[in-house]
Amino acid sequence: MAELAHSRVTIREVAEEAGVSIATVSRVLNGRDDVAPETRELVSRIAQERGYIANRGARGLSAGRTGLVGLLVPLVYPVYFSAILSGATEALQEHDLRAVLSPTGHEHDREVTLLDRLMHGLTDGALIVLPEESSDELERLVDAGYRFVVIDPLMPLDERIPSVSAAHTSGADQAMRHLLALGHRRIAIITGPHGWVATEDRRRGYHAALAAAGILPDPELEVESNFEIDGGEQAANLLLDLPEPPTAIFAFNDNMAIGA
Repeated sequence: MAELAHSRVTIREVAEEAGVSIATVSRVLNGRDDVAPETRELVSRIAQERGYIANRGARGLSAGRTGLVGLLVPLVYPVYFSAILSGATEALQEHDLRAVLSPTGHEHDREVTLLDRLMHGLTDGALIVLPEESSDELERLVDAGYRFVVIDPLMPLDERIPSVSAAHTSGADQAMRHLLALGHRRIAIITGPHGWVATEDRRRGYHAALAAAGILPDPELEVESNFEIDGGEQAANLLLDLPEPPTAIFAFNDNMAIGA
């Protein structure tokens, strides 16, 4: 709770240190989505380091709630996170709650530190997107009684951990059925890292569609990548260099599709 000691920090001081207007700081702290990602990350970091967000949360502690919900996001896939931020902010506003954006940069230690700060009186709960924490670490939050929901977990989680995910399997099956309807039979996939929930669920959808069409899977048409543009390019080159290249490629996310 050391952050609460900086009781005289003002929004003006946060704005001056960040080199932005007071209005911009206000938009960031209120979870508005009309702020550039790099500006949002800078303001959020300075506000947390200076204790401004902590002070704001402290004002509601006597009532047992702060009206703030932490939103921990890596901010590595702009389109994806923009959609989540917009939807989360709108839903929170309907319940008179506000989001405190906490960019994690996909750094495990930073994410753990931010969660610890948010837990100890700063927020009423948190939305954790693509968390780096292990299932055991998240279970400790459950045991502590902290309210949170994981959005699109990277790895399988214990059933006690509340989470929501995209419809990976049915979505992949639908994409494959579209390609099959176009007449393709030799369809390759560029997957994400092995073991990730999104990767394995989408692979299941791919195999289900092949099975429904009476097509046996070909291991050489399944290339693992990293969900990044450069990974998509490298994987596509491998596939197109095959003696019998695929007639269609199903990339497991937009970044890899761009690279391919």
